[in-house]
Amino acid sequence: NYLLNMSFQVFLLIVPFITTPYVARVLGPSNLGIQAYTYSIVQVLIVIGMFGISLYGNRQIATVSNRNKEQISAEFWSIYSIQICSVLFTIFSYLLFLINAIGDMKIVFLVQGIFLIANLFDISWFLLGMQEIKQTVLRNFLVKIISIVLIFTLV
Repeated sequence: NYLLNMSFQVFLLIVPFITTPYVARVLGPSNLGIQAYTYSIVQVLIVIGMFGISLYGNRQIATVSNRNKEQISAEFWSIYSIQICSVLFTIFSYLLFLINAIGDMKIVFLVQGIFLIANLFDISWFLLGMQEIKQTVLRNFLVKIISIVLIFTLV
């Protein structure tokens, strides 16, 4: 588990060295600045929406993982409902922000909003709490590799 997690973290450090020069050259300085600006706003809202849920959920699931499935299910749904409410709140805030966005940037903001919506479905805290680290890391590897392929084909 440690080696898998460490290899994924190293992979995450290496990926920007591959993708950033390509994206910077293709988009140019102006469009790269727009992308970075919109992405930073979305990332702040993601941090607000997921504020501590990952750590709390991981710990809570780990404490009840030795018990029966009903307790695990009840704990999962209570934490996941909090996650859904907080992420929906940030999505609503984002939509209010989007109304006032500058014309050309609205499209970029809409595309970046996919990251917010993805947080509705992120239950990696549950898998880590259930000590299914291998499955979580392999899934994250796959998603990151797909995103790299999409960067090179769509950008």
